[in-house]
Amino acid sequence: MTTGRGTKFLVFVSHASRDRELALRLAAILDSLGIPTFVYEKYQVGGQNRFEVIRDRITECPYFVVLWTRRGRAREWVNQEIGFATAKDKQIIPLVETSPILKRRIPHLGFAELNDPLNLSPDQPEECIGELLRTLMTYTGQTEYN
Repeated sequence: MTTGRGTKFLVFVSHASRDRELALRLAAILDSLGIPTFVYEKYQVGGQNRFEVIRDRITECPYFVVLWTRRGRAREWVNQEIGFATAKDKQIIPLVETSPILKRRIPHLGFAELNDPLNLSPDQPEECIGELLRTLMTYTGQTEYN
């Protein structure tokens, strides 16, 4: 998939609709670092079949980041996207919400256990960007992003 500017997406960001702002914030940071990121709300066009668009983007993006938040883990749509990414043999990178009060992760059973999850603070998603970049660089074999 390419954007209107001819950019090929590298990372698909799966999220619950109630985590839209968090997903867009993370995508903006990654995009600014030269990592083209697909978030459905950013590229949706009226009249498109949402399922087909999401299915096509997951198929085309080599990396799948899932925001595993209290909101996201309970959403059937997020779990379906994880299942589809697994079926397509995508590298799944779970960003697991940490509780600011308990200083621990929310439970992450099931698909999110496929990879070592990264800690995600919804109030400060920038804190997980360094680890996410290191993970992506490991997968892609790159030594830097610009």
